[in-house]
Amino acid sequence: MRQKPSSANGEAEGFDYASMLNGVLPPDIRILASALAPEGFDARFSCLYRAYQYYFPRVNEDLEKMREAAAHFVGEHDFRNFCKMDVENVSHFRRRILSVRIEAQPGGIVQFSVTGVAFLWNQVRCMTGILLLVGRGLEEPGIVAQLLDVERHPRKPLYDIADPGGLVLRDCGFEGLTFAPGWPALPAGSSGVCAPSAAAADSFRKMRDESRRTAAVLDCMLSTVEEPGAQLIDRLSSAVQQGGKNGGGNRRHIPLLQRAACPTLEEKQQALELKRRRRDEVSLKALLQENCRVEEDQGGE
Repeated sequence: MRQKPSSANGEAEGFDYASMLNGVLPPDIRILASALAPEGFDARFSCLYRAYQYYFPRVNEDLEKMREAAAHFVGEHDFRNFCKMDVENVSHFRRRILSVRIEAQPGGIVQFSVTGVAFLWNQVRCMTGILLLVGRGLEEPGIVAQLLDVERHPRKPLYDIADPGGLVLRDCGFEGLTFAPGWPALPAGSSGVCAPSAAAADSFRKMRDESRRTAAVLDCMLSTVEEPGAQLIDRLSSAVQQGGKNGGGNRRHIPLLQRAACPTLEEKQQALELKRRRRDEVSLKALLQENCRVEEDQGGE
């Protein structure tokens, strides 16, 4: 990364990278601060922990049951049943969750916070999807512990994961960066280190106010069509929370452990190995054919 020439005291001065990047980024992505990275720094592997928050509209979820279920996540577990298994790039699925928290927020919103050392592909959305089933009384809190027991349940049941629109990567912990929290990790849901930015605040405030106006318009429209005791809100909320599929709230719920399930990790790995062998065989065959053509051309000269 380019730097300004050294100042009078001999120290290199950096450009205002935050402002430069914010000038080309969409308004919902803001760079708050920048700093020279320590020697050997790696944004992925130097990260001590990640803190995620997921927001969803509350309808009638039992938050106490959701908290009871979420408590099973804390600790080191095999999360193969709570992710999209990427067997091409990941060989083990044990991850360590440091803390979780579920709290009601103003405006009928619930915040699910989870802090962990590392996460798998779609892990937080899968965790949230199961917690929402528990909150609506469709599954018992113990389902989380059952799905974490991969010896008894090696196949991930088919289920809808939470919609990506409510997911926020709130913070990442690093050592040696002034604007990033270090170790130990703060409890899930904590604010962390603040990096004040008037420009970013203005951008987020504008989007928030526009969202509030849109919500008010939708409330007005809803009030003209909703009947007393109607289940419209429940259906819409269910669709948003479970992957955004229309009509999701109308489906008869099948208990997770009675559903069709994905192949096991071992079966996926075997299928990948077979695919690689076939690909290598095709490549070898093509190479041999090319060599034969070259030899024929040379023989005809």
